[in-house]
Amino acid sequence: MFPTYSSQSCHKNILIFFALLFMFSPTYAEYKTEEPLPSIGVLESYDSYRDTASRQVTRFANWIDNFFADDRIYDEKQGSYIKLHLLQTYFEDDKPLYDAQIKAKLDIPKTQQRLQLFIESNDEDEGDAQQTSISKAVEEQEQSIALRYIQKYTDKWRITNVAGIRFHSGIDPFARFRIRRFIDYDQWTYRITESIFWFNSEGAGETTRLDIDHTLTKNLLFRATTEATWLNINNYFDLGQNLILFQNINKRKSIAYQIGTRGISEPDIHATNHFLLLRYRQQIHKKWLYFEVIPAINHPIENDYKPIRSITLKFEIVFDAK
Repeated sequence: MFPTYSSQSCHKNILIFFALLFMFSPTYAEYKTEEPLPSIGVLESYDSYRDTASRQVTRFANWIDNFFADDRIYDEKQGSYIKLHLLQTYFEDDKPLYDAQIKAKLDIPKTQQRLQLFIESNDEDEGDAQQTSISKAVEEQEQSIALRYIQKYTDKWRITNVAGIRFHSGIDPFARFRIRRFIDYDQWTYRITESIFWFNSEGAGETTRLDIDHTLTKNLLFRATTEATWLNINNYFDLGQNLILFQNINKRKSIAYQIGTRGISEPDIHATNHFLLLRYRQQIHKKWLYFEVIPAINHPIENDYKPIRSITLKFEIVFDAK
C-alpha cells in the first residue's frame, strides 16, 4: 500500500525534481565553472576497476533490455526497424482475448539519424485493446504517427522532441519533450527520465521515471522502477512501482520475475492493483522471431483485490538490418 500524501505535495515534488534535473543538464552546465573532483591518491589505482565494473552493469542491462525488446532500447538504437506483436491471453473461466500491435521506426535519410519517423499502435499493457478475435483486435487498434528529433545523444544524456498525430475515433495531435540522464555508481546504474507532453484531447501532462539497475551475478540483474504520471485533465498522479529480477539462461532464453503495484493519488494515494508475473522469452528462429509465455496474477481494486489469474502467449516478429 502506498503512503498517504496530497496530490499538491506530489506535484511540488515533481516540479522540484525537474528543476534539479535542469540544473544538471548539459545546457546549464555550460555556464558553470568546472571544479576538480576530490581525490585520494591511494585509491586512484582502483579507478579503472570501478569504471570497468560500471560499464559491465550498463552492458548487461542493455543486453537484457534488447533481448526482452524493451522500447527504450529499440527507440534509441540506430537503424530502422519494424516490430509486430501477436498476443493471446487466457483468463480463468473466460474466453481468450487477442491483441496485435505494430511499431516501426524509420530513419530519415541525410539527417545523421537525428530525424526519425515513428508509427505505432497502443501499448500492450492497455487491456481495453484486447478483443475476441485477431481481426477485431487489429481493427480496434489506436494508431499514431510522429516525427522525432534527437537533440542530444551521448553516453550520459538523451534529449528528444516528438510531434505527431494519434488516430482512432478522430485526429488527435500531440507533442512530447523527453530528457534522460544516466548515472553509473559502483555496480549500480541510475536512469532518470522526465517527459513533458501534450495531447489535443487530454491536455498537458508529465511523467517522471527512475530505473535502478544492479548486477547480482553474471546472469542475474535486479531492477527497481518508480514512475509517476500527471495528467492535467485528471488532476491526479498515476503511480507505479516495479521490482524485476532478470535471469539470463543462455543467449536465446531468459526469464523475468516481476512484482509491482499501481496506484493513484486521489483522494489519497492508494493502490489500484497489485500484480505478480513471470516472463519466459525465447528466440526461436534466427534474430527475428521470438516467443513468450507470461503467467500473471492481478489483484485489482475493481475485484476487491481478489486474484485474477491469466496466461499470455506472445509472438514477436522483428524486421531490421540484422
